[in-house]
Amino acid sequence: MSARDWLADFAARVRERDVDGALPLFDPACLSFGTRVEVARDRESLAADQWTPIWHATTGFDFTEIETVATGPDVVVAATRWTSVADLDGRTRTGRATVVLRADPDAPHGWLCTHTHFSAPPDPEPL
Repeated sequence: MSARDWLADFAARVRERDVDGALPLFDPACLSFGTRVEVARDRESLAADQWTPIWHATTGFDFTEIETVATGPDVVVAATRWTSVADLDGRTRTGRATVVLRADPDAPHGWLCTHTHFSAPPDPEPL
């Protein structure tokens, strides 16, 4: 399976608010940075502190403009943009993500996520 299959599956889990279904896509010891949590040092913290509050407050999540930054037989680094809609005010949210996958024949799609970094667009104001 391809890394794009992994990304499509993860995006579907976000749209379905299927936190439990997304857990097997991630290494138990993953390290992630998010839009809500500064750092999550395992998938349970990621699910509790980032996914659950964000996924239950948004709809329509999807990855766009997927680019593969680096590939090898055992690792893929994908850089992508994402979009969703905030349930509270209907505002479209956009951002960027980096996803690091390592090959694992027992994992869904043959890939297990070891790192994600989700961020909002940069502030256009000069420093």
